[in-house]
Amino acid sequence: MSSNDYISPKTALAYLVRSGLSKRAVAKYCDITPMTLYRIQNAPDGFAFRESTVKKMHDAYTRREQEMASDARVRKELGL
Repeated sequence: MSSNDYISPKTALAYLVRSGLSKRAVAKYCDITPMTLYRIQNAPDGFAFRESTVKKMHDAYTRREQEMASDARVRKELGL
């Protein structure tokens, strides 16, 4: 992951919740504990998370973004 594509865990969490996942589902989707999810929600801006947490959140953000784009393409093809 390069510095150009950095997404903060808070941003990733907000996107995942807005995309329709519950917070419990986000924890499973990202393979993080509910406590880590709580820490992400309540962390001050600029808080330094472990690299593994940042990577998991970034990967989940990217994966969900691709899923949403794929769903949009299918809906467009079906005329929905």
